[in-house]
Amino acid sequence: MMSPKGSLIWMNLFLWTGILLFGAEDPLKVLILHSYQTDYPWTGAIQRGIETGLSEGNSINVIIKTEHLDTKRPWTEARKTLFVRYLEEQYKAYRFDAVIVSDNDAYNFMIQYGDSLFGQIPWVFCGVNDPDPTVLAPYRSRVTGVIEYVNYEKTLHLIQSLLPDLQTLFILADETTTGILNKAEFKSQMAAIGQPVPYEILAPASFQEILNQVSRLPEHTAILQLAYSQDSSGTYIPYKKVVRSVSAAASVPVFGVWDFNMGQGILGGAITSGFEQGKQAAGMLIRILEGTEPQNIPLLHLKDTPLMIDWQQLQRWRIPKNSLPIGAVILNKAPNIIAENPHIGIIIVFLSCTIVILGVSIILLKRAQSTLRASQLKIKQELQEKEMLLREVHHRVKNNLQIMASLLHLQQSYTTNPETQSVLLDTENRIRSMGLVHEESYEQESFEKVDLVQYLCSLGSYLSSISSNEFTCTFECSGHENCESIYVPLEWVVPFGLLMNELITNSIKYAHGEQGFCGIYGYIERIDEQVVRLTYWDSGPGIPKEYSFDKPETLGFQLMNILAQQCNVRLLRDEKNLSKIYILITIDQITKAGNI
Repeated sequence: MMSPKGSLIWMNLFLWTGILLFGAEDPLKVLILHSYQTDYPWTGAIQRGIETGLSEGNSINVIIKTEHLDTKRPWTEARKTLFVRYLEEQYKAYRFDAVIVSDNDAYNFMIQYGDSLFGQIPWVFCGVNDPDPTVLAPYRSRVTGVIEYVNYEKTLHLIQSLLPDLQTLFILADETTTGILNKAEFKSQMAAIGQPVPYEILAPASFQEILNQVSRLPEHTAILQLAYSQDSSGTYIPYKKVVRSVSAAASVPVFGVWDFNMGQGILGGAITSGFEQGKQAAGMLIRILEGTEPQNIPLLHLKDTPLMIDWQQLQRWRIPKNSLPIGAVILNKAPNIIAENPHIGIIIVFLSCTIVILGVSIILLKRAQSTLRASQLKIKQELQEKEMLLREVHHRVKNNLQIMASLLHLQQSYTTNPETQSVLLDTENRIRSMGLVHEESYEQESFEKVDLVQYLCSLGSYLSSISSNEFTCTFECSGHENCESIYVPLEWVVPFGLLMNELITNSIKYAHGEQGFCGIYGYIERIDEQVVRLTYWDSGPGIPKEYSFDKPETLGFQLMNILAQQCNVRLLRDEKNLSKIYILITIDQITKAGNI
């Protein structure tokens, strides 16, 4: 007859053989039983760790069911009984191949009700604080797991390193199963190391009273927050709210021991990871489903808890950086972009140099612009002064010439000799032609150039207006549309005006006919880009053929020839119409004309 122990061995062997034979075809059914809801950060981290670990077992096809005892809310016998009935009804036709439980409440529930609910199947635990070996022993052949280890000693050393003047450490924990176990484990570790720092456990109270207490804690103290999600009245408080509220209200730094504390206001601690607990438990389950007996998988103690510090809280409490222990992980610190990306540092240096260069350039440019504006203003003032001076010079020259012409005109009235009167008149006209240049310049407000067409019209109109009363004399001058305005320099127009004075005066003397009318005409047109032609004619018979500009014999022709040379213009006769004279003006020769 087979002994009970031998029957158990054969049963287990049959179970694992069945799993190996049919696992490749039929999906294995796994139940995850949590003590708390997954909105509790620790449970949520364990759930993510389990899912990650199971997903890495590619050869295992698993169907997962998840249930929660929700013991953060009052866990009464009545609620426990209702939950057992719920599981019986929910899974009465459903057979699980294995179970994963998290935290002490689910662990104790599985010890008490697991076999009756699911049969003697393998299961794995995680997040369990200090499980009793005598309680676990009857189930060890089909149970293994990850024991949660909170390293209070390492956390205390961190607190003393950051706060060397620490006098009292206040402990915040609730009266739930986890809170009670946390306090017991803390006391045990403190006793083992000789209690290097006095500590005080905050008495149960409402959450608001707890906040009031932590806001009045004295200097040189600190808070170590353990499991707390239920106040003395049994009211459930979401864990994130607890951590953030306590940290915000506290007058001293707050430390913690779990990863979900970080980033919520906790300064730091030796951090236990719920995610790692769940991942390791999932790895154990995969080994079991692949055929390894649970009793051959050692219980795992995750004692290597890293030191983590929140940089923002370190800054908040003005704790010097040199007090940080070697190897501590710094969280929430602004990344050193330059150290992580050296090329960005080079770009920043280059851009900084560029900005400096541009800044200096802008300053120099503004200075140069300021100097330029000052120079322009000075030049403008000087030009205005010179302009006023030139206007005054032209005005005085014109007046002096007018005085000279008036004196000559006055002299004519005192002489009865016709020849003397004619000479005086010609001289007066020449002087007035020069004065007219300055008058035109003064009126046009240009002291370098004069409009040639306008000047000829003014000169001709003046000379014809002072002609003898015995006959009528008119002067008409126009320009082609391609040379309506031709501006010539003053130094050129003076000898040219004297030349035109000789021609017009000559026409007035000899071009009137029997009717006593003398018509004088001028027409300016541009022959090409460089040559302007002035066609001059009158109503008289014209210049006799025996007279020549090339070989002048009379004083008038000699004078016109000299003035033409001085102006660099050519005088041509129209052999068909003797009354016409062409005066060819070469533009680029105007500036080469000699000064009078």
